[in-house]
Amino acid sequence: MVKTVLNAVTDGENVLGYDVDDRLLECAVAAIARNNTFVPNIERVVFNTNADGKRPVLATVVYFRDGTKVTVKNSEMDEVKLVDRTVKLSDGTESTIRTASRESLEAGLIYAIAKRVICGFDDKGNVHGTGFAKFLEGQLKDAHVQDVEDFKVAEERRIARKGQRAAEQERPKKENLRDTVKALSKTVADLGDIVKGFLGGKKDDAGAEG
Repeated sequence: MVKTVLNAVTDGENVLGYDVDDRLLECAVAAIARNNTFVPNIERVVFNTNADGKRPVLATVVYFRDGTKVTVKNSEMDEVKLVDRTVKLSDGTESTIRTASRESLEAGLIYAIAKRVICGFDDKGNVHGTGFAKFLEGQLKDAHVQDVEDFKVAEERRIARKGQRAAEQERPKKENLRDTVKALSKTVADLGDIVKGFLGGKKDDAGAEG
């Protein structure tokens, strides 16, 4: 029987009001005061692994103390890791079974709790999955993936530096004052040699005429 904090009182068709469970209300208030949220305590957890097919399937069923029940199974994108587990038998012997690992069991339990928080349930306490996948998809779509963003920023900086180096190589190199003076000195020296050569030629011509 489902027994939540607020229980609808109906005449079979219409909701007449709500009955408050004082004990659960106290638990809810205490939980909200502690961490600003409330989830009914778990009464029992049942795992069942089917490892016979091509893809292992792990079914997780969580019974909550308010009478609600959640069932989740891994999708095709959720890998279930299998391990060998040894079971002791009544005759003293041991046998081994292939079943889900602890990590996979934890993932199933976490999914079940998240589904209980997000989704509603029917009159029998079965939590339906309507909107659960859509909720996860929306949160993942809007999430900020820090490592990817940091990588993108680093790559953009690398591209910018590469473009800056290419631009610097194409840009004509500016001569400093020392290089300019050196070039002028060489030019003056070259002109001096030309003048000396020219004057020397004039003297030779004058001697030949005499």
